[in-house]
Amino acid sequence: MGLDSAELDSSASESAKNNGFSAKKSDEYKKAVEAASDFGNHRILEEVQSQIHSARLYVNGFRELDVYGPTKIELEQDRAELSIDNRVCIKKVVSALDSLSDLRYSPVPSNFRIFPILRQYDRAAMSAIEYLSSLRRINEEFEVVGQNFVKAMESITSGNGIHIVNWKKPLSQSATFYKKVNLEISRLCAGDFVGVYIVKVKGKGRAPHHSHDFLDEHHLFPEPINGLHQLGEKAAPMHSVRHCLHKERNYSCL
Repeated sequence: MGLDSAELDSSASESAKNNGFSAKKSDEYKKAVEAASDFGNHRILEEVQSQIHSARLYVNGFRELDVYGPTKIELEQDRAELSIDNRVCIKKVVSALDSLSDLRYSPVPSNFRIFPILRQYDRAAMSAIEYLSSLRRINEEFEVVGQNFVKAMESITSGNGIHIVNWKKPLSQSATFYKKVNLEISRLCAGDFVGVYIVKVKGKGRAPHHSHDFLDEHHLFPEPINGLHQLGEKAAPMHSVRHCLHKERNYSCL
């Protein structure tokens, strides 16, 4: 599966070590989800209006997480040796992960329309955790996948809605490899107009030529690099650059 127990964050939640996985939920998160549920059931805005701001914060937090795709990839490997029931369980987890991924493309309304979006996030996340609990008994690899996923969910559900990220220690199981450009990318946070990513060049340490359209980029390099940046028909070398700021559009990278 490409994961081993060493990849599991040492601070993995105690809740994930019990008989079944469960994500810790702060009182603030519970109140926001309860407000979403109440609004969905009764459509009385006055009783839940004070929770709109919190609901928006939690939805933005779920949107920023980049664990849905990588977790799906780990689960969708060849499972011919598993029982039919276990393969069905994997499909249910994948279905929940697809819902979480799709929700990332939903807008974040500033009014009561935020409630059904939060409700869908919560239901899909808890559904994925429930079925991952059934898979954890198969072997240690499924245990690691499940605990990493729970840890990611708890980074949202156990807080007050303000999602804090650490670029030096991204969440386990959050990197996606893009073979076409030979890059492994972990998204730390992303909104409609701004995103922060960790990008690693795999293999021989060289990314093939690729281009960006209508995009402003800030490249922050922890180590000096050598390369060539191209804009249209013009190109300029970069040598031992620690920080490179792009404010141009339609440029290419070599």
